[in-house]
Amino acid sequence: MRGAPRGQMRGAARGQMRGGVAIGSGAVVPRLAAAGDPREKAPKPQPVEDVMTRSIAAACRALALAVPFGLPAVLPAALPIALPAALVAAVPAPGAADAPALSIELNRLEPSGAACQAYMVMENGTDARFESLALDLVLFDAEGIIVRRLAVELGPVAAAKMRVKVFGIDGLACDAIGRILVNGVVSCDTGAGARDDCAGMIRTRSRASAEFLD
Repeated sequence: MRGAPRGQMRGAARGQMRGGVAIGSGAVVPRLAAAGDPREKAPKPQPVEDVMTRSIAAACRALALAVPFGLPAVLPAALPIALPAALVAAVPAPGAADAPALSIELNRLEPSGAACQAYMVMENGTDARFESLALDLVLFDAEGIIVRRLAVELGPVAAAKMRVKVFGIDGLACDAIGRILVNGVVSCDTGAGARDDCAGMIRTRSRASAEFLD
C-alpha cells in the first residue's frame, strides 16, 4: 500500500472490516452471528399436514405419469411414499374377519297362546364341541323398557355344526318385544372344560321383527 493516498488506505481498511473482524496483520475472519441475532432466521418447521398433502399430490402426479406407460412397471419406482401410521393401523389384520365364531340368529318370534316362542339358530364355527352355552338375555319393548330377563341354554352343539333352539317366553306377546340383548354368558363349557372367551366369539343377527344385539 506504499504510495497510496492515506484516504484510500483508510477506505480499504474499512472495507476489510465489513462482514468480518480484523486481526493482527490485516487478515479478516468472517463475523460469527451472535446467539439470538434476528438476522439469522431458523428454518420454519413444516406442519405435518403440509408434508402429507405434498406427498399425496406427488403420488397423484406419479400415477398420472405412470398410466400411459403401464402401471406395473412404473409405479413401484415412482411412489417412494411412506403411508401415514393411521392408514396402516386402519388396515385389518389378515384373517381377522375370519376368526372362529359362535353365530346366533334370532330367526323367528311366534305367538303361542299367552306366550311367545323364540326360534334361535346357532352355528358353531369353531373346532370345539360345546356341551353348554347358556346366555343371559334381556328383553326390551319398543320404547326401550326392560320387560323380561331370562337365561337360555343353547347347548350342546357339535363342532362346525348348526342347531335350532326353541324356547317360550311366558306372559309376553311377541309384538311387545322390540329387541333382545345378549347381556352375558352364564355358562360356556366344552369337553375340555369351561372357557372364558365365549362372549368375544358370539356374533348375533336377526330375521325376526325384534333386534338381536350382543
